[in-house]
Amino acid sequence: MMEYILAMFTFIAAIHAYTYGRWLNANKNKTGAAGVIVLAVGGIALSLYNVFGVK
Repeated sequence: MMEYILAMFTFIAAIHAYTYGRWLNANKNKTGAAGVIVLAVGGIALSLYNVFGVK
């Protein structure tokens, strides 16, 4: 059960990071935007691996 709660909070944080990455991209900071989006996607991937991965 705790894994699902962690995945939900990770997804919420990733939404915030994604919007920040879009803002960085709009302000011509392409490297920062790519870094933030990669971190957000990586966080979601690790959280989903924790939920659905082999234990």
